[in-house]
Amino acid sequence: MKRIILIALLAIAAITSRTPLMAQITLEHTYDSVVLEQLFMVDFDVAGVKYGIINQYYDSTIRFYNLNHSLYKIINIPPNPNPANYVIGKFLYFSDHLFNLDDSIEYVIDYFDNINLNYHAYIYTESGTIIFEADGTINYTNSLPIILAQVTPIYNTPNGTKMPVYMNNGSCNIYSIPGALHIPCCNDSFNAGMPNPMGSSNNNNMSAFPNPSNGNTTTIEFHLPQGENHGELIIYNLQGMELKRYEVDNTFHNLIINNSDLHSGTYFYQLLTNSGATGAKKMIVVK
Repeated sequence: MKRIILIALLAIAAITSRTPLMAQITLEHTYDSVVLEQLFMVDFDVAGVKYGIINQYYDSTIRFYNLNHSLYKIINIPPNPNPANYVIGKFLYFSDHLFNLDDSIEYVIDYFDNINLNYHAYIYTESGTIIFEADGTINYTNSLPIILAQVTPIYNTPNGTKMPVYMNNGSCNIYSIPGALHIPCCNDSFNAGMPNPMGSSNNNNMSAFPNPSNGNTTTIEFHLPQGENHGELIIYNLQGMELKRYEVDNTFHNLIINNSDLHSGTYFYQLLTNSGATGAKKMIVVK
């Protein structure tokens, strides 16, 4: 009897050894109330890899979390240097050893001037001290996610590969996934840039202002690809559902979008022509 049981166990073990294991995607953590914000990750030179959430519309803070999701640091977003004219356009390049070498967090804010329709770049330390300012933009392509150059859908980290998923209830779930993200040669960093969420062709021919918008209108500037005379400009929500579609041609190079029927949140806009679709860009509406 014992021999029969032993043979059965060995048979089960042999079958199991030939059966591929199904890897698991597991929910690791949930960050609540990030519907108007953007979760991102930064590989700091000194502090290591951190999650970051900019609470621009909630309590004017930037919160960083360790990989175990404990709170690392809270930074107060500095007062707008020209609130009569400026709106925050982009947060860029969070670092602790890029613009100065004192190990404190530093970052760029590009403000958009609603009156003169141009940009102003400021570099801040975590205490809110301005260490650089210029009448211009560091992000010339105006490719707006909120945190350009540090936002990707999936991240390789020292604690495994992480996949943020923005839930319809406004939270963000962090999932651990079993494999590693393959990043092309010479681009293996958290500052690799944001992939186009929809489409793959060059998207430097579009920009939107003001962005964020106050909920009334947004002007989208576009340029059709060489040789194209007609196209369609499409607005999507975060789930990729088409909301608006406009026919455009080479007569004008900007389109005024009425946002009065859009809720506060993040949207994408994309230009579609016979040459293909441009990579989508973000448009933020705040009411």
